[in-house]
Amino acid sequence: EKITRLWIFRLMYGYGPGEKNRRLIPRCAEATINSDTVKIFGGGKSYLNPLPSTFIANILLQAALDLKQKDNGFFEITNINHPSQVRTIDVVDFLSGLGNFQYEVYEGNEDWPVLFWGSTENISNYMRKWNIEFPNVYQALEEYFLTLIERRCSKLKKS
Repeated sequence: EKITRLWIFRLMYGYGPGEKNRRLIPRCAEATINSDTVKIFGGGKSYLNPLPSTFIANILLQAALDLKQKDNGFFEITNINHPSQVRTIDVVDFLSGLGNFQYEVYEGNEDWPVLFWGSTENISNYMRKWNIEFPNVYQALEEYFLTLIERRCSKLKKS
């Protein structure tokens, strides 16, 4: 059997429950709790344009439902990232204001720098059709960050 419809999604940076502790937002939450310093490499210049996993899941669900209605021969590549150009340093600086942790920025040594921003024109067209809006990038980050801290603190109290 061959594929007759294909929709490829390129995700820049998703976050949410279940992500690894070594990722940026959980590291910032942990630094808040333990009074650690977060180290940022590459000058913090990499683009994240972060989106919460619940939003991403909603987009993928709508796309899957939409894909069922497409004609054979459908092929599309779509970026999934926030339309705001948000860099690593922007996220860490914002979160440090909420969590009161320290961070240090180093110019080199970033393993996978992301120096491009993914156009959101294509996904925005679909989102209008699906009646979905992008979340407020900083409000969503704040909610998730504070939830991580709260969960971690409640685990520490139980131990």
